[in-house]
Amino acid sequence: MQLDLQFHVEALEILLQGLCGVRREPLKVHEICLKSGPNLGAVPSEVRLICNLEQTEPTWIVRFVGGAMRGAGADQLSVLVRTMIESKASKNVLRLFYALGYKLDHELLRVGFAFHF
Repeated sequence: MQLDLQFHVEALEILLQGLCGVRREPLKVHEICLKSGPNLGAVPSEVRLICNLEQTEPTWIVRFVGGAMRGAGADQLSVLVRTMIESKASKNVLRLFYALGYKLDHELLRVGFAFHF
C-alpha cells in the first residue's frame, strides 16, 4: 500500500508541474490554531500562527480569522462571511496570545510540496 501511495503522489506531482509550468517547492509548515476565550467578546474568533520551517530563518505569520458577519446584510447572504487579516510577527507571538486569553485548539505539521504561480 505504501509503494502504491508513493507512486500516486509522484504521478500527481508530475501532472501538476506540467499543468502549472512551474517547479515544485518543498513545504514544511508548523501551524498552531488558537481560539478566543469567553473574556474576548461575544463573537468567537481564532488565530492561526504559521511558521515556515523550510526557510533558513523561520518566520511566523499571524492569521486572524474573525467571527461571522452580523447584521441586516448578513441575513441576505447565503454564505458565511468572516474577516481575515494576516501579518508577520516575532517568535514571541505565542506568549502574547496566551497572555491575551487565547487557548490552544490544535496543531498541524504539514510536510510536502507546493506550486506557486
